[in-house]
Amino acid sequence: MDDALLGCKSAQSDSQSTTKPNSTLSMSDTRKRSNGRKASRRTRMTDWEKMDDCMRYLRDEHRWTMEDLIHAYASTITEKPFKASVKVRSRKLAEAIARENEVLFAMEELDNATTAWKTVAIPEFRSEMDRLTKYSKYYGKFDATKRFPINEEEPWGTPEYEAELKNHCPELVALLKALMRNDDERFPREEKKEMQRIFIVLSILCYTRNVQLSNCFQKSFGMHLHSLGTKRRLLDMFSRFGLSCSYDRVISIVKELSMEGKA
Repeated sequence: MDDALLGCKSAQSDSQSTTKPNSTLSMSDTRKRSNGRKASRRTRMTDWEKMDDCMRYLRDEHRWTMEDLIHAYASTITEKPFKASVKVRSRKLAEAIARENEVLFAMEELDNATTAWKTVAIPEFRSEMDRLTKYSKYYGKFDATKRFPINEEEPWGTPEYEAELKNHCPELVALLKALMRNDDERFPREEKKEMQRIFIVLSILCYTRNVQLSNCFQKSFGMHLHSLGTKRRLLDMFSRFGLSCSYDRVISIVKELSMEGKA
């Protein structure tokens, strides 16, 4: 009996001695693992860092801007079932914007700028177009006795035309020059061609706004094309572009001039 008891005690002590190191090791392993997780865990990001990270992901992975994201979120039709519809997404976007005072304030400023553009800049541009139509012989009403001088070697852009443009519509010329400007140094500007194209653009604008009072260039150019044997289809195409009057109108002018010549 005593020997048996002694054997059990020794077995218990052996088992305790063998399990103790294991329990100690497991606790240390647990601590190491927890410390490792804490060390590997990312530090908390600020709102700016999160925003910058999202925008870089959009740009690098999808080549998207914020405008692309908003447009897709508010207009793309759902391709999978049980996903939010365009209507739901648009409402959520509107509600999110409505809760942001800074966004609302920026939108109000933008609206004020748009209103100022509509109430100040556009009327001024129209006023310059009216002055051009009224006082410039190149943008006024067609006169058969003072036909527009079409010179194919030096078309629309002589110093005389430029002087009239800068005199009657300086703001419009400045606006068009700014829109045409190319900041890439590999493509230098050609001042001469630039003014020729500004002349044509303004001619189309004035003609479209008031076809009865600003048609000198269109009728003269139409007659010039007709004298070169231009086909009816091509003349009518130029007419749709606002560069010329129609083929029928050209024929009518030619007949009127021939009748006046006979008289």
